[in-house]
Amino acid sequence: MSAVTVPRTLGLFVVSALLSACMGGAVPPQSLRQTGAAFSSMPAPAGYRVIFSFDGKKDGDGPRGALLAVKGFFYGITTGGGKFGNGVVFRISPSGQQAVVYAFKGGTSDGRIPNGPLVEVNGVLYGTTTRGGANDSGIFFSLTTSGKEKVIYSFGSTESPTGPLFYDKGVFLGTEVGFGSDRGSVYKITPQGAFKAIYYFQGQPDCYNPLDSGITVVKSILYGTARYGGAFGNGCIFKIKAGKEGVLYSFKGGKDAQQPTSGVIAVNGTLYGTAGGGTKSDGTVFRATLLGKEHVLYAFKGYPNDGSVPNSPPLDIKGNLYGVTDSGGPHNNGTIFKVDAAGHETVLCAFKGQPDGSSPAGALIDSSGKLYGTTSSGGKYGFGTVFTI
Repeated sequence: MSAVTVPRTLGLFVVSALLSACMGGAVPPQSLRQTGAAFSSMPAPAGYRVIFSFDGKKDGDGPRGALLAVKGFFYGITTGGGKFGNGVVFRISPSGQQAVVYAFKGGTSDGRIPNGPLVEVNGVLYGTTTRGGANDSGIFFSLTTSGKEKVIYSFGSTESPTGPLFYDKGVFLGTEVGFGSDRGSVYKITPQGAFKAIYYFQGQPDCYNPLDSGITVVKSILYGTARYGGAFGNGCIFKIKAGKEGVLYSFKGGKDAQQPTSGVIAVNGTLYGTAGGGTKSDGTVFRATLLGKEHVLYAFKGYPNDGSVPNSPPLDIKGNLYGVTDSGGPHNNGTIFKVDAAGHETVLCAFKGQPDGSSPAGALIDSSGKLYGTTSSGGKYGFGTVFTI
């Protein structure tokens, strides 16, 4: 099988093909095809399709997070299912041939409920689980592509990792939400398991409860989001440099964004992410400068003509942002959207629900001129899908 390449850009042909998406080729009324409106669809051949439906048993149940492309295959996780019912790491080809690489056993010697996209370093996969391990607070693990797993670190009783890892200069960076009076932290861990908390959040007016969408590093400064805290209590964007944290921006709520629903990506010195709030309270796509000037790029309008609740970091392709919403669209099962630099939005796909996918559950990835993603439910058996568009 030829290798899957992961370019950062798509050709014009692919973008036009995306517009056909999973609308069945129907062209909606002109009133719905204006700037910032929900649908833009043209009759065209191949576009969106489900390439795999999870059976909720050995295949896994409830895929979440972005897929990872490694040597011709995609790797991902499910939060449940598998031989022991504790979730799996799976491998799938672009044509939809799926295999379980590893089924988590749970208990004190293994993790359960994997919780974020995997990271590949030198051919080895790394990730975290929400539960399991010595303190039932989750683990940091490594996994070969042939299925050999190793528990590298068990999180402490007041810790719980919340999402994807970011690999930078030989260490992994991540976030944990904490329990009780613990307001969460940002940590670093080596591939050998040397763990250190970089910063403990303090609660309002500081940020707290960092999100499960990870950390971004720009010029040795860490950026991320937290659901709560900040000057207005609506969440914030934070930055950490040399162990010292600062609130970059406090979300105001109302027409502004509030309670971010993803981490941020960095594109040419600007941060982009998703959050709740907006004029219709159906969520937003925002941007922020590294100096803390924020702007709502697009506010979702919700069911039936637009998406609602964007839930993962957008993907930048030639200045356009591609992402998913958990709900909204004519079937209220979520959407795939594009937002351009001027804030004009196009719905590329509206999920229909079983046997189609429902509730997309992670960032999109771009591979060989196509987008790939997962839904947490729907599909032939109702336990989620892998799709391409």
